Amino acid sequence: MQIDIQTVKALIIKARAMAGSEGVVNPDPGSNGVDDGFRTALQDGDGDDMYSVVSENLRGLSRGEQLDLLALLYIGRDDYAAEEWDTARKAAEDAAHSDIPEQLVSQPLLAEHIANGLVAVTGETVIGS
Repeated sequence: MQIDIQTVKALIIKARAMAGSEGVVNPDPGSNGVDDGFRTALQDGDGDDMYSVVSENLRGLSRGEQLDLLALLYIGRDDYAAEEWDTARKAAEDAAHSDIPEQLVSQPLLAEHIANGLVAVTGETVIGS
């Protein structure tokens, strides 16, 4: 694997935060959290767009590191076994779009699949896994 395990763990944590947030539904509710039942608590606001944060973090990685994440995702969702790392990595190369970060952030359960893949391949866990 070309990607550092700590980098993978940091991305998993950010991707979990991304999965727990949503776009702004009501940009100006005109009330406080108690009055509106804290409905806006998980909405991204200005400068708080986790999708962009995760996407930019992924764009900062080399293509090889991005492909490693795609292979971890494949293993984490049981497309391949951990022992099939080379096959999963080759499949990632074959399936990779020109925009791998977008391909990754569009995956449902991104964080959990990569976390599961990381455990399977390295035995490393992330807090909350």
